Amino acid sequence: MAGTAGNLTAGRLADRYGPRRVVVTVILSLAVALVLTPLGRDALAAAVAAVVVIGFLSFSVTAPQQHLVITMAGPGAGTVTALHQSALYLAVSLSGAAGALGLEWQGPARLPWLAAPLAAAAAALTAVATRRLPR
Repeated sequence: MAGTAGNLTAGRLADRYGPRRVVVTVILSLAVALVLTPLGRDALAAAVAAVVVIGFLSFSVTAPQQHLVITMAGPGAGTVTALHQSALYLAVSLSGAAGALGLEWQGPARLPWLAAPLAAAAAALTAVATRRLPR
C-alpha cells in the first residue's frame, strides 16, 4: 500500500515540480531513511514505520524516473523505455546478490548503512545527468 501511494504521489509531484526534482529529492530522502532505519530496530513501531517510509520512497522513484528517460530519449522514447525497464529488472535481480554480499560482509544491522551511500550516489548521478533538462 505504501508503494502504491508513493508511486501515485510522485507522479503528481513530478507533474507539478518536474521529474528531475522529484527523483533527486526522493532518492536523497531514501538515503536518509536508510541511515535512520537501524536506529529503531529494537522497536516494532519503528520497524513498521521504516518499512512504510522506505516502501513509499522506493516506489516514488519509478514514475518520475521513467518520465525523465522519455524526456531525454526524444523520438526514440519507445525503444529507450523498453531498455529502461530491462535495466530496472536487471538491477532488481542483481540487488539480491549485492545484498547477500553486504549481509556477509557487515551483517543485517549495517545493511541499510551500506545502501544509503548507493542511494546518495544515484541521486548525484541523476542530478548531473539531467542538469540541462528544464525544471
